[in-house]
Amino acid sequence: MKKLFLTSLAISTLTLGLSACSPKPETPEEILDASIKAMKETNSFRIDMNIDQDLTYGPPSGEPDKQTAEIVTDYVKEPEGLHLNTHMNVAGPKVDAEMYFAEGEVYTTSSRWDHWYKGKENGYQPSLDTVRRMVDLDKRLEWLKTHSEEMEVKEEDDQWVLTFSGEGEKFNRFTEFILDLSKPALYQSLYLEDIKTNDLNYKIYIDRKSFLPAESEINIDIEMMNELDGNEMAAIQTIKETYTKMDEIEAVTIPSEVKDTAKDKF
Repeated sequence: MKKLFLTSLAISTLTLGLSACSPKPETPEEILDASIKAMKETNSFRIDMNIDQDLTYGPPSGEPDKQTAEIVTDYVKEPEGLHLNTHMNVAGPKVDAEMYFAEGEVYTTSSRWDHWYKGKENGYQPSLDTVRRMVDLDKRLEWLKTHSEEMEVKEEDDQWVLTFSGEGEKFNRFTEFILDLSKPALYQSLYLEDIKTNDLNYKIYIDRKSFLPAESEINIDIEMMNELDGNEMAAIQTIKETYTKMDEIEAVTIPSEVKDTAKDKF
């Protein structure tokens, strides 16, 4: 009995010793590596995105147009599915829209339409492809890691706060990504040229226990040319996101009333 007790004590001591020696991430690169690993192991989550934008179109005259959008997305990786709600206040009346994607089928509706449509994306923003890019937090974190040497890190309560800022051409590709994410508050990058990133500030909060991202804020000041009409555009944009319901969403199912009433075309 004494031998068994000593053996158990030795195992417990060894376990505690190994735990104490386990390296904890400290640098931005190490923190992001841990967060990328945690996100890859997470199968579902919710993203709440809020966009505020001041848009100047053409030669400056008067106050800029103030535009807002809220996009709430529930996403499941396997089996892939999502449910998205958008509330937009751009030019004209407020527009609400909704999308389901599951089992390879997409259904969309909008306050501008009278019905649900199956497999219909023309006229619906953001598109399914854009939403998939929006919910790919793994790639977002991997992109942030490429700027880890420029980041500052500090601790606030139970979170790490990673921050970096910059300007210039090296951020233009990411700026295009942000423009596509923020549709319909702004044009697709497809229709923009001569994009100039005057200022970009990115802040992300990562939970120190789970290593999962909790929230982020992007502030961006940009200029560009609309190739459709040749007019210059300038925008100051703030995008705030929160990430919740980690592994709490089991599956996305399309309601029967949506399937039963959906039309194939306008």
